[in-house]
Amino acid sequence: RLLESADLVIVGEGRLDSQSLAGKAPIAAARLAKAKGVPVLAFAGSIELTEEELRAEGIGSSAAIEDVAKTEAESAPGAALAALVARKIAQLGPVR
Repeated sequence: RLLESADLVIVGEGRLDSQSLAGKAPIAAARLAKAKGVPVLAFAGSIELTEEELRAEGIGSSAAIEDVAKTEAESAPGAALAALVARKIAQLGPVR
């Protein structure tokens, strides 16, 4: 029911990898959102799946936290993460 009124789904995982495709919660949520036409943004500590694999599961945009510039994260971790989230949401374009 919640997906019916959602404009965006954000999922997170320590690592998005081949094991994630076996049914871990973020991929399961992305699959449900995809079926409802709701865009999905994924964040993970690290991402080993390709963009094509992520898109096939319904994830339109993703970011690995490990990719946040180390100096940015060390000086202001909250601000670095907030900036990353804002960039990724902007990359999705208009949501429904």
